[in-house]
Amino acid sequence: MECIKVVNLKCGGCEESIKKALSEAGVTNVNVSVEKGKVCFVGDREKVVKILAKIGYPEEGSKEAQSILKKTQSYATCAEGAVLAGLKDKRKRGKKFWGIIIFAFVIILFVVWDFISML
Repeated sequence: MECIKVVNLKCGGCEESIKKALSEAGVTNVNVSVEKGKVCFVGDREKVVKILAKIGYPEEGSKEAQSILKKTQSYATCAEGAVLAGLKDKRKRGKKFWGIIIFAFVIILFVVWDFISML
């Protein structure tokens, strides 16, 4: 099993998005640690690094890790993963869905504010 330290990893939504993307690509034994900022897996390391960067979670220390675009992408995939996680429990779909929508809106506001403050 190999582990990669990534940036922009924030919550369970991020975890769900990463697991989904890597599983669809044929990567096995995917384990995501939000607390440590690590993604562990069995598979081709270069393939995993490309997939993670594409969905907004670049490897720590890489050129992409400094990109505001990657940070924005991570917020989007985080929200998508949170929605996917919320839809798994059919009894709570409505409440979780609207909670996620509000959460995503707040995150987008923070990203815009962060971007504007960098100008």
